[in-house]
Amino acid sequence: MLKISEKMQGKMTDFHTLNVSPLDIMFCEGMSRNPASVCHHCYSRKTLRTYAQQARKPWKENGRILSSRILTKDELPTTKKKYFRIHSHGELINDKHYFNLLEFIRNNPWCTFLLPTKRIDIIRKYGKMGVKNLVLSYSEPLLNHPVKKLPKYFDRRFSVFTKEYAEENNIDINCHGKRCIDCLQCYKGNLKFVNELLK
Repeated sequence: MLKISEKMQGKMTDFHTLNVSPLDIMFCEGMSRNPASVCHHCYSRKTLRTYAQQARKPWKENGRILSSRILTKDELPTTKKKYFRIHSHGELINDKHYFNLLEFIRNNPWCTFLLPTKRIDIIRKYGKMGVKNLVLSYSEPLLNHPVKKLPKYFDRRFSVFTKEYAEENNIDINCHGKRCIDCLQCYKGNLKFVNELLK
């Protein structure tokens, strides 16, 4: 059974999310070793090693289930939420993982889903496959890397900057760390380029 996280904190308060463990994903492990990457400063990895250690086991199991085979409709969860976050922790593992998420999203047409990902290789191969209620956000992998271009199939580009870099380069920080449920720009707004300060 996939585990939906219903009691998130911080920005994700009042959101339901479907997470996987970044401590158990080869892509995340490799990215975290690059000092120039956002992943080198990964808040999620720090969280799972400290006060949210109990979440690692169910999120690791979510990753195993989603990436091992194509699930049936009955094996996929449903949500009554109007807005839902895929991976407030974690990343796409492989093609099967993405296909299963697309089917989950397709089966809940009343809900708008946000999927942030750095796995541009997977998205380039498949796009959204006709799924209308999915917002794809390209998570810029490099820290302090302002690029005003959306990769194909993506609706948003999310970038992270240090405070010093943002001030020196006049970067418009338009994600201020408040509760996402009170903003929803990433879900239904016209904002294409979302900029946040490094936590």
